[in-house]
Amino acid sequence: MALHRRKETTKQTAKRSAGQPRIDPAAVLERRSVGLPPSWWREVDALAARGKVKTAAIVRLAVGVYLKRMRKIDKVIKEKRRRE
Repeated sequence: MALHRRKETTKQTAKRSAGQPRIDPAAVLERRSVGLPPSWWREVDALAARGKVKTAAIVRLAVGVYLKRMRKIDKVIKEKRRRE
């Protein structure tokens, strides 16, 4: 009977939640914090170059639209109004 060697792997130090994408640890902090895959960043960079706007502005707009669509922004606004 042949003994099988266990394949050596590198352990990831940070635990990922379910559904969270793998983020390149060598990426710029701004890009890591958003969590978009590298292919999306290439698209965003190309869009920013064509439109002569900052990449961060495009990402902020996209995240805002996403949150609005998920109705998370509306909840926050209503909560703030209720507190006032």
